[in-house]
Amino acid sequence: MSFASRLFQIAVLLVLTAGGCHRVSEDASMDQRVKEVTATCRIPAAEKTFRVLIKSYIQPERIQLASLRRSAGFMLQNAVPELTVVVNDGSNDIILERGKKKLRVNCPVDAPLWSFKMCARRLACAAIELVPDADPKRIDKILAQSLTAGLDPHTKLLWGHAKICHFTPEGCENADADVGIRVGRVDSGLIAMSVIPGSPAAKANIRAADRLIRIDGLPAGELEPEEAEWLLRGREGSQVLLAFERHGKSKLEMIWLLRKKLDKQKGFKGRKFGRIAYLRILEFVPDVASHLKTWVEAFKNPHGFILDLRDNPGGLMMEAIEIADFFIRQGAIMFIQTHDGKERFELPARSGGTAPLKPMVVLVNSRSASASELLAGTLQDHGRALIVGQRTYGKGSIQIPVGVPGGYLMMTVMRYLTGKGLDIQAAGITPDIRLRPVHVSRDGLRLRHWPVPTREADRKRTLKGGKVRQAKEPIADLEFLAVKQTGESDEAVAIAINLIKKMPWLGRLKGREAEIVRILGKFRSSEKKKIRSALAKLGVAIDPQPGSKLSFDVNHADCEVMPGEQASLKIGVRNTGPQAIHGLSCHIETSNPFFTDKEIAFASIAPGGSQEQTLNVHIPAGAYARQDPLKLVWHGPEGSQLDKKPSGPFYIRIKSMSQPRIGAYVYMDDRRPGGNGDGRISKGEPVKICARIRNFGAVACPEVFVSVDTRLGPISGWRQTYHRFKPLDPGQVKSVCFQGKTRQDFKEEEGTVTVRYGEWNGRILGTRSVEVASSSALGKAKSEKPDKKPVWSPALEVEAASLAVNSESLCLSVQAWSNGQSLRDMFIYVEGEKILYRSLEGSQVQLKECIKLQPGSSQIDIVVRNDNRSSVKEKLFVYRLK
Repeated sequence: MSFASRLFQIAVLLVLTAGGCHRVSEDASMDQRVKEVTATCRIPAAEKTFRVLIKSYIQPERIQLASLRRSAGFMLQNAVPELTVVVNDGSNDIILERGKKKLRVNCPVDAPLWSFKMCARRLACAAIELVPDADPKRIDKILAQSLTAGLDPHTKLLWGHAKICHFTPEGCENADADVGIRVGRVDSGLIAMSVIPGSPAAKANIRAADRLIRIDGLPAGELEPEEAEWLLRGREGSQVLLAFERHGKSKLEMIWLLRKKLDKQKGFKGRKFGRIAYLRILEFVPDVASHLKTWVEAFKNPHGFILDLRDNPGGLMMEAIEIADFFIRQGAIMFIQTHDGKERFELPARSGGTAPLKPMVVLVNSRSASASELLAGTLQDHGRALIVGQRTYGKGSIQIPVGVPGGYLMMTVMRYLTGKGLDIQAAGITPDIRLRPVHVSRDGLRLRHWPVPTREADRKRTLKGGKVRQAKEPIADLEFLAVKQTGESDEAVAIAINLIKKMPWLGRLKGREAEIVRILGKFRSSEKKKIRSALAKLGVAIDPQPGSKLSFDVNHADCEVMPGEQASLKIGVRNTGPQAIHGLSCHIETSNPFFTDKEIAFASIAPGGSQEQTLNVHIPAGAYARQDPLKLVWHGPEGSQLDKKPSGPFYIRIKSMSQPRIGAYVYMDDRRPGGNGDGRISKGEPVKICARIRNFGAVACPEVFVSVDTRLGPISGWRQTYHRFKPLDPGQVKSVCFQGKTRQDFKEEEGTVTVRYGEWNGRILGTRSVEVASSSALGKAKSEKPDKKPVWSPALEVEAASLAVNSESLCLSVQAWSNGQSLRDMFIYVEGEKILYRSLEGSQVQLKECIKLQPGSSQIDIVVRNDNRSSVKEKLFVYRLK
C-alpha cells in the first residue's frame, strides 16, 4: 500500500471513528415558549462545527463550556456594534444589552458540554431580537467562529466560495493561474514564505520574507494565508496589484503582477555544482518527489547532495515521506499520533534507500515548516545528513478540511513525529551547524544582534509538543558575510559545497562532532576577514579587546516625521574611558515595526573622543499616526566588558496626516448586455458593481484607489478588481464599474459585495457594501438602482493631544460628517475589543471620548456608520508609559 493511501486511511479513520459525539438534548426545564422561539433560530454552521470538533479535534479537553461562553459573548459584542454582552463565570445567565433593553440567556456554567448547542441558539435569537436588522447568517458564523477561539491557531473556519476554491482549485472558475507566492503568517502580518522560480513574482524580484501589505487593496494583515493565496490566483492574463515591503526595509512598494499558469514541476529544481547535486524544493506539490528522484537517478555517480529546504512552507506530506524513503535505507520515517494521543501509526522506510550513500547537507531556516521539517528531522535522526542553517519553524500538526454550511472548517486532527519519535511541534529542528548571516550596509546593519523570528511556539494558543525534541545547542556557529538573498548560488550553498568537499564521511555522522568543529575553524577565520573588510569601508572596527572595559556616554534626540518621509535618528557616543573603543554597536528595541531591531555601529573612538552616527529609516506614505519609545541595547567586541545599560527611552513620533473628505456611492447594475435589469441576480448573469467617488473637501485630494472584495459574495470572473483615480478636485465625481458574472453554484438567497476606497499610498478611508438579491428570493427588496439618489459614505477626523501618555486613559476628539445623510453610530475598538458604542443623530457631530488603555502599545480603531452598508474607519497607535 502506498504512503498516500495509508495517510488517507488514517485521516478517514480519525474523522469517522475517533472520539465520541454526544447527542444534544434540550433542557427539559426550559419554558415551552422559549423552545418555540429558539427553534426558529437556525445556526447550521455553528452546530456542525460544534459536532465535528467534539468528535475529532486533536485535544478535545481544550473545548470547555466556560471558554465557549466567554468567546461567544466576546465575539458577538465585537461583531454586532449595537450589542453589549456580559458573561459572568459565576452566573448561569449571559446578558445582552442594547441601550435600555436587556435580555437574559440561560447558559448554566455547570451544565454538560453538549448543552452549549442550545445556549448558542438562544444567543442567536436574543441578538436578532435586540438588533432586528442583524444578518442571521452572520450571527451563525460568529457563533461558529467562537467555537475555535480557544483552540490552536491552525484550527479555523474559512468562509465563502473563495476559500472553498483553495481546497478544490480544479473545480474553481477562473482560478487556474497564479503569481507564484506561497504565503505564511508572521506576528500579525503575512510574508512571502517562498517564491517559485520563473514565476511572475520572481521576475518582479519579490523574495522570501518580504511582507505583504495589500492585495488588490485588501489589508493583508486581515487575511488568512489561504485567503491571500486565493486572491493572488485568478484567470490567466489577469492582473493583481500587490503592495509589499522588502525584508529589512520599511518602504512600501506597489507592483502589478500578471497571472499565468505555472508548471507543477516548479516545486523542484535541480542543478549541478561540479559533481555535487543541488536539490531545491520550494514546496511539496504533487509529483515533486518523482521529479527529484528522476533527476538524481540521471546524475551518475554524484560526490554529494545539497537538499535546500529554506523558505519551504510544507505541502503534501506524502511527497516528503517519499523523498525521505529515497535517502533512508531502513527504520521509521515518521509516526502519526491520533487526536486522543493513544494511537500511533508508524510509516517505515520500504524502498531500501535507493539514492547513493553520499555526503549530504540539508539547508533550513526559520521559514522551513511542516513537511520540510519532517524531512530534515528524519534525515538528522538517522544520521544521514548534516543540517545547516537556523532553527526551523516548529509546525508538527496535520489539518484536514471539513465542510460546514458556507465554508470549511480547517481542523487539527493529528500530529506527526520524526523517525526517532520526537515531536517537532513548537520545537522545530535544531541545526547541527547554525549559520548567522552578517549584513553590512549603512542603514541595514546586522552585526551582533540577530532578531528571533516568529515561530510556531510564539503563536497564541499553539499546541505544545509532547515528547519534545531536546533543545540541544548546535555543534558549531558560523558567522558569514551575507551579500545575496537565499537562492541557488548564495553564501549558504557555497558553505554546503565546501563542507561536502572536506567531509567525505557526511553520510555517517555519528562521533564526528570534533572533526566538524575543526574544519569549520578555517571557514570562520575566512568569513571574519570578509566581515572586517566590509565594515572597514563604513569606518567601523570590530577587532577584539580581551579584558577591556568600555565606558562611554550617549546622547540622542527625539524624532518627528510625516508619513512618506525619511526619519533620521542621530546617536552620539563619547568615550569616557582610558583606552580606545573598537567594535561598539547597538540595536533598537521598540514596538514600532519600522524601527524594531535596527542596528548601528561606530568607528574607533579615542579616549575623550566622540562620534555621531545617523540611521535613516523611510516611513511609508500610508503609515498611521503613532508615538513610541525607543531603547538602545549596546554590544561590545568579543572579550570586552560592556559598562552600559540600555539607553533611553527617546521617542519617534509619526504625525497624522489630514484625511481627504472622500465619499463613495456603490450600486449594482445588471442592465448590460446579457443582464435582465431586474435588480436581482440570476445564475450566470453578467453584472456590474459600480462605485462613484466624490471629493467633498475644499482642496484637491491625492490619488484614490477603489477595490472590490472578491473573497465573498455571489459574483466571480471579475475582469478587474482594482482601479486607480488621478487626484480629484473639490466637488469632482469619478466613476468606475467592475464587471463580473454570478456564480453558477450560488445558492444563497442574497449576498453582499464590499467595495473599499482609499488613498493610493495604501491608507483605506472607508468601505461600502451593496446587497444583491437572487431572482429566486421572492419578496426581497431590489438592490439599489443607478438612477437612485446617491447615499454617500461618511468622513471622519480623529485627534489626540499625545500618542504617548502616562495616564490610564486617552482622550480623543472625533469629528464626523455624512454629507446630508444622517449618521447612525460610532464604535471604538482597543486591540480588537469593542470598548465603546455611541448612537448618533444628525449629519455632523463632534465628540470627545476618553478610553482606558493597557500598558504598552495599543491599536485603536474608530468606526462611524451612516447606514448599514457604509462606514469609515480611522486607526491610531498609542503607547501608555506606565
